[in-house]
Amino acid sequence: MRILKIDAGENFLQVVPQTIDDLWHLERIIEPNDVLSGASTRKIRVSENEGAESKREKFFLEIAVQKVEFHKYSKQLRASGTVKYAKPEDVAPLGSSHTLEIILNEPIKIKKLKLKQYQIARLKKAEQATKIPQLLLLVMDDEQADFALVKQFGLEHKLKMHAGKSGKRYATEDAQKKYFSELLKKISEIKADKIIVAGPGFAKEDFEKYLEEKGAKFDIVWGATNSVGETGLNEAVKSGLIESVLKETAVAEEIRNISKLYEELAKNSGLVAYGEKEVQNAINYGAVKKILITDEKLFAEREKMEALMESAEKTNAEVHIISAEGDAGKQLQGLTGIAALLRFRVE
Repeated sequence: MRILKIDAGENFLQVVPQTIDDLWHLERIIEPNDVLSGASTRKIRVSENEGAESKREKFFLEIAVQKVEFHKYSKQLRASGTVKYAKPEDVAPLGSSHTLEIILNEPIKIKKLKLKQYQIARLKKAEQATKIPQLLLLVMDDEQADFALVKQFGLEHKLKMHAGKSGKRYATEDAQKKYFSELLKKISEIKADKIIVAGPGFAKEDFEKYLEEKGAKFDIVWGATNSVGETGLNEAVKSGLIESVLKETAVAEEIRNISKLYEELAKNSGLVAYGEKEVQNAINYGAVKKILITDEKLFAEREKMEALMESAEKTNAEVHIISAEGDAGKQLQGLTGIAALLRFRVE
């Protein structure tokens, strides 16, 4: 994310989304009745002749938002609403309905009824995250390998690869080399800045030797897990491997906060509150150190949750919004989607 301007007094901001993560952040920030201004495109025919080729023409559009949708798999963010301004004017009549697609590397202006502090904080985190290198997580043994990219919204599973062997050991050395060759090819295709390779057994050590023999030059951190598959990926996340490589990522921070939450719950320390009523009660006592809320909870009950968050901020509590798509967010969803770490016990 590149922030061009934030004016809290005028409730206005202008940003340039640079990654798919940025589009996801903007979906969580844009609200109904916001006014969006940005470039859009339309298809026009080069001539009136039937079957004539068409081309895309860029135009400027301003809409009052009614609905916003982020399509992670098609990598599109679309805001639908009522046209307030268009240039050329014949593109979209004033008052008509139109959809504005928010495009990567194109500036977008957002005028809000009220620009909240947590929204500014989220934008600034997204700006910092853009500077973080892309991280690939590979969990493998001698039978299968699982690839995932570490994203702001959690792990993005890329693929599962099977070794194509039977029994507990490779039938031939050639079978192992073929498996490792396919792993190397896939790693090269993904083009990550940094790679974590982990897993049970000795397969990863054999793979490390294979890469050395091939002269492959990757920035790799080697680790261990007890499993492969989704369990192994989540285990790698919880083990601190990602945190050790990307200490400032939102994913690592989410993991730390949720781990602390469950640690205090296990100790029955009384330094945790979860559920709206319990968290609000802790806020009333000024006991809240950190509010943890999933973006799904915030998105579904925006007005109520924002009021709760604002009351927490007045007591100098930190507000942390956690993606419901990641493992940490799923755990928090199991605790109603909102919880708090406390400074002291509340009876």
